[in-house]
Amino acid sequence: MRLELRRAARWLLRAALVLALAAGFVIELWGGRYGIPTWGQLQRLLGFGAGPEPALLQSAEACVTVFDVGQGDAVLLAQGGEYALIDAGTPQTADALCAALRAAGVGRLKLLVLTHPHADHSGGMTEILKSFPVETLLLPPVQGEEPWVRQLVRTRAEKEGTAVAVAEAGQTWPVGEGTLTVLQAGFSAEPAPNATANSLENNTSLCVRYTAGDFAFLDTGDAEAEAERALVDTWGSTLRADLFKAGHHGSSSSNTAALLDAARPAHVAVSCGKDNDYGHPHGSVLRRFAQYGIATARTDELGTLTYLWQDGALTLHTAVETEADAA
Repeated sequence: MRLELRRAARWLLRAALVLALAAGFVIELWGGRYGIPTWGQLQRLLGFGAGPEPALLQSAEACVTVFDVGQGDAVLLAQGGEYALIDAGTPQTADALCAALRAAGVGRLKLLVLTHPHADHSGGMTEILKSFPVETLLLPPVQGEEPWVRQLVRTRAEKEGTAVAVAEAGQTWPVGEGTLTVLQAGFSAEPAPNATANSLENNTSLCVRYTAGDFAFLDTGDAEAEAERALVDTWGSTLRADLFKAGHHGSSSSNTAALLDAARPAHVAVSCGKDNDYGHPHGSVLRRFAQYGIATARTDELGTLTYLWQDGALTLHTAVETEADAA
């Protein structure tokens, strides 16, 4: 009896594997036609924070996708068929992020950026490096002993043959016909009184700005008020951005009035987990965005957010295929 059960289990496993391979082949070959779903549509059906359809990324002058990775960050820049990924979400969302990238038509990454080594930003890094050819991994600088997470990511990159670079303020990296500029490679000035170890690590975040034509996007990782102040002191009004990825998931320790005064974003994307333990985004920050007249969208409410820049206007597409004019 037991032998028959084992044989039946093996048969069922083989049948399931054959069916899965056949389904994958059909979706890859005919997805989007004859009523067959694409990978992106299938992921949305299953409730994943799926990315945009490939046609959306390829049709715009520039595209920024803020993936729904729960309480974490993962932002894809797309221009001219080239892609850069800023952070890679949590360990729990690594597989879903890789699947969403594939569904969006991403075959390789020009640049993979780690803003800082916290798990909600670095969690999917090794999986990304294993799953996609990556031209360059850009890491934040460190002082003293290298954090083990950063060391793990760097080691995996070297194993995969990915070039590894350490960020410096003023560096520029081409992505398509656009340019990603490192504005601040960590913050090393005197910390605020009673600063926690977590805050100090947040302030080491790489702050970057991506421009393509007239479009500008600003990402400050988890940088907090002190680091934001240094950013404003250095760059001033040249921080201008059409789209801002809210600092530190919308925390009140970030997103200062000084930064908003300098950047003057028309739109902000908040990457945060539904009912997260931190209360992100904080009410005071949402009120500040409203006071500045900034259109705000959140991954915990709308899922993955894809912003398309075309003819001087920004259009928002969400994971549930609703479309809003963000102009």
